[in-house]
Amino acid sequence: MRERIATSGSFNWEKPENMVAIEPFNPERHWGGSLALLHLEIRHWQQTRGKKCFADIMDTQAELRDIETAYIESGGQFFVATCPRGETVGLVGLQKTEDAAILKILDVAPNFRDQGLDDRLLILAVNWSRQQQCSTIRLATGCEENDWTIYRRYGFKKDSLSAGSAEPVIEMDLSR
Repeated sequence: MRERIATSGSFNWEKPENMVAIEPFNPERHWGGSLALLHLEIRHWQQTRGKKCFADIMDTQAELRDIETAYIESGGQFFVATCPRGETVGLVGLQKTEDAAILKILDVAPNFRDQGLDDRLLILAVNWSRQQQCSTIRLATGCEENDWTIYRRYGFKKDSLSAGSAEPVIEMDLSR
């Protein structure tokens, strides 16, 4: 499954050279180390803007270096967005439990933000979770509450604190 989406903003989104391809992780084409570097670049960019998104950075870095074990082999999925130059510009990764999908990462490169790519990656994640017959999709990206806007827009809701954690549960009911 390879989805092509058009970017907007200053781009002429009707031109094929401005299309961003989104496809499942492929170890022959995507190197986990480069995805980990993109993740670090995005977190650094967020930090320079006052965001605090480093709560789980070490775990995420380890997962990105071994995507097959952390996501695919356990029944999850990982999608990579690539611009026409071949540069990775977005990621979304889901792990799967018996009845839920866990959204572990959704990252978009700074120069591709505000062009709808984050929406397309989230929609892809939600649709994949529905196809897997998950009853919920739970957010576990380590982002601050003020960064939950996109998730709220698509129906994610903040529940009470999870057992043994100081973090609230942010999830979307997929059973509707």
